[in-house]
Amino acid sequence: MNGIEGEDMYQLKVINGKNVFIVESHHHALLPWSLIKKGFDANLILISLDHHTDCMPAFNAHRCIESKSDDAKYDQMFETLFSDFNYQDEKSVLRAIYKLRYDEQIHTAICGKIFTHSFSINFSDQTPSVEELTYRNLISIQFKKMLHEGIPLKEIEKPKGPYTYELPRNGMFTISPDCYLGCLKVPHDDECRIRLYADAIESDYLSYQLAVASQMSFTSGLGSLDKSPYVLDIDLDYFHSDKSIKPKDPKKFYSLIRDAKALTVAMERRCVETLKLEGG
Repeated sequence: MNGIEGEDMYQLKVINGKNVFIVESHHHALLPWSLIKKGFDANLILISLDHHTDCMPAFNAHRCIESKSDDAKYDQMFETLFSDFNYQDEKSVLRAIYKLRYDEQIHTAICGKIFTHSFSINFSDQTPSVEELTYRNLISIQFKKMLHEGIPLKEIEKPKGPYTYELPRNGMFTISPDCYLGCLKVPHDDECRIRLYADAIESDYLSYQLAVASQMSFTSGLGSLDKSPYVLDIDLDYFHSDKSIKPKDPKKFYSLIRDAKALTVAMERRCVETLKLEGG
C-alpha cells in the first residue's frame, strides 16, 4: 500500500486524560476517528470547528475521476467503496483515506458508521431552517411571476425564529454566522470579518453557535445535543489572527474540550497560511 502508513498519519497526545490526535491533512482524521469509535459502543457525533464546512460527498473526487463524468457509474461506485470499508479494520480505513480529499472525511465517517451526524461551526455555510427555505421559495415564485406574468412583487415577512430544522440527507449540519454577534452593518465589510474571526472561541460566540446546533438537533428529531457523546474536531484554519487564539473568555471552549470523548486537531498548514489575516 502506497502513502503514509497507520500511526505515521497522526500524533497522539494524552492531556489531562484526554486523547488528542493531531494530523497534518484533515482527511487523515478518519483514522483517529475510527480508533475512537472502536473503543466506544454508543452513538457518536462530531462537532467540528473549521473555516470551511468540509462537507463534500464521500470519495467525491475519486469517483469523479474514475467515472469520467458518468453519473450512473459515479453513483454505483459509492456502494462498492463502502462495501470495502470497516472502521474496525485499520487497513480498510487506510485504503479509504488514500481515495479521499481533505474535505470529504466527515461524510465518509458518517456513511461508514463512525458518526451518526455532525455539526460544523464554520465561516462558510449555514444549513437553512424550514422557515428560511419556505421564505426563499416564496420569493423565488414571486420573482418568476413578475418576470413571466408581470405580477408585482408583494412584501413577504422574513422569518425571525424560532426555527425548525430537518435532518440533512447527508447527516451534516453547518452553522455559520452572518457576522459577529450584534453587528448592525449593512452590508458587512472587512472590519466586520476581522472582528468575527477574533471572536472564534469567545464564550458568548461559541455559546450562540452551539445554541443553534442544539436547536437543529432537537427540532430535527435527534434529541438533546447536550446528551450526545461527541468528538471535538478542530481545523487550525478556523483561527485567522492572534486575537482568535487569545480569547478574553475561553470558558465555553474549555467546556467543549472537557466534555468531548476525544479530540482531533488538523494542522492544515497551507490553509492556515492562506487564510490568516495580514500580519497574523
